[in-house]
Amino acid sequence: MTTSVQNKSATLPLPQLRQQVQPTIADQVFKVLHDRILSLELPPETKISEAEVSTQMGVSRQPVREAFRRLANLGFLHIRPQSGTTVSLISEEAVMRARFIRLALEIHTCRTACHVMSDGGLQALSNLIDKQKEAIEESNRSRFHALDDAFHREICAQSGVGYVWDVIPRAAIIDPLSPNLWFRLT
Repeated sequence: MTTSVQNKSATLPLPQLRQQVQPTIADQVFKVLHDRILSLELPPETKISEAEVSTQMGVSRQPVREAFRRLANLGFLHIRPQSGTTVSLISEEAVMRARFIRLALEIHTCRTACHVMSDGGLQALSNLIDKQKEAIEESNRSRFHALDDAFHREICAQSGVGYVWDVIPRAAIIDPLSPNLWFRLT
């Protein structure tokens, strides 16, 4: 006797899930140190140690070591075994390369934005510009740069190419709040 089993495929109304990636401890350490280097709170040639960072941040040394390695790979730290780790000098050549790449990506993104930006998107950008002006009046450099990042991220998002913001190398920007027009790697 032969029995046949029918495979029934049921279509279930399931929601689409969006993967949410939580930053790891190493990601968080990287971000803090990266931001401090870019803001020059950790100026070039400053010595920093894994042990000190891990103690101050209340984390083990492994995520700090990973963050140091990532920062070194990007050219922000110079790791010398047995001698210590220092913040790298800012390379004008690296700044100019990153600036060129960022400019090319942003020009294309802005061209795309010109064709697809809604009135609501334009208003969102206008609001960010107003907030940036306030930050300049307050001489609040960190707020200005956070708003500037939000402005560029918003252009990418409104253009339908939000992923571009994730790959744009943080290029040279002249800091309008500095009397010396410091170059800032952002």
